[in-house]
Amino acid sequence: MTVRTLFVTRLYETELSFDLAALAEASRAIASEDIAGQRWARDNAYGGYTSYASLNQLHKFSSTFTGLERKLNAHVKRFAAQLDLDLRGRTIRLTDLWVNIMPEHAAHSLHLHPLSFISGTY
Repeated sequence: MTVRTLFVTRLYETELSFDLAALAEASRAIASEDIAGQRWARDNAYGGYTSYASLNQLHKFSSTFTGLERKLNAHVKRFAAQLDLDLRGRTIRLTDLWVNIMPEHAAHSLHLHPLSFISGTY
């Protein structure tokens, strides 16, 4: 009999000092103004709000999320080093960043992040 490990998932967890009140306020403001995201969430029975289908690059136009991107980039670099990734001179960059606002007991369905080799949740 052979026992081996396949498809190991490495997780990076850390404390991230960031202004949660500012992040929550920016998220609520985006949710209240994003009619397309509200419609997508409603039409897909999402159970909350997501900017995924409408505003999925928040770090490019919200200073709050740009600040979050700066914080995340440092940690992603550390994680990539721990994974011994051979980047062959390339840099890692954040391509998509969106917000989900879910009420208690709502669930986020199983999904994939195509073309991403590092994904995260804050």
